[in-house]
Amino acid sequence: ISSTPYSIGYIDSGFGHRLGLQEIKLKNRAGKFLDSKEADLGAAATAALAQTPAQGGLPANATQSFAQVSLLDKDGNTTWPITLMSYMYVEQNLTSKEQNG
Repeated sequence: ISSTPYSIGYIDSGFGHRLGLQEIKLKNRAGKFLDSKEADLGAAATAALAQTPAQGGLPANATQSFAQVSLLDKDGNTTWPITLMSYMYVEQNLTSKEQNG
C-alpha cells in the first residue's frame, strides 16, 4: 500500500500504525467520524453483550453458538464500525489425545 501512490487498502489497524500509514475516519452508527486511534475497539463487544444472539449479540456462555455474532456497526459514540472477532475452537475433552513433550 505504501509503495503505490494514492492507493487504498484495508489492513489491521495495529499493523498500519506500526508502518506509519495514514488512515481515514469512518462514520459509526452514532454518526461520529473516528479513526482507529480515537475509537474504543472494545465498545462493539460491550454493545453486543447487551443484545441477544438473534440480534447479533454474544451468547450467554461460550458453549453456545457464535454463528450469529456480528460486531459490525454496533451502537455507541466511540464504537469502531468495522470490528471483527477471531475464534479458536478447542475440543473440550482431550483425554484421547497423545501427550507429547
